[in-house]
Amino acid sequence: RRVHGILYWGFTIIDPWTLFNRIDFPQDDKEANKLIIQFIYFPRTLENLFVWVMLHIQHTTTPLVPWVQLYLYGLPNYSKSQLYWPNNNYSQEVVLLIIYLTWYLSWNGFCWWLRGLPPYPVQGRLKGWLSPLFYISAVAFAFVSHYVSYRYRMSLT
Repeated sequence: RRVHGILYWGFTIIDPWTLFNRIDFPQDDKEANKLIIQFIYFPRTLENLFVWVMLHIQHTTTPLVPWVQLYLYGLPNYSKSQLYWPNNNYSQEVVLLIIYLTWYLSWNGFCWWLRGLPPYPVQGRLKGWLSPLFYISAVAFAFVSHYVSYRYRMSLT
């Protein structure tokens, strides 16, 4: 979730067209730019409001949920053996992270194959060594942030 929110907002602030395929929007640049701004920031119609809500549930609200829960409720007052996983087994958490990453990258690749377009245009813009560097960096960030999170949780028990 952390990676998803950071990448989404980073790319939309820099250039929203890195995340939305231009082919899915009207040919007129002015109209297309107006729609993309409505999808991301200020919806003006009920139809655009629906897209805006769905994008923000996925990319804004969901990445913030764990932080809001932590702020409002703190960590559960469990014994160390009950916190998050029985026996706090780090390897089990890593297996779940690998399953999630594999699922997400497989789904992303399937969508790319099905449409013949990258799900996010930024993926098509990454040429040469930038493409593997991007994926390796995103996966590394997921593992590092998970490790930091795990160590922090263990320090609180």
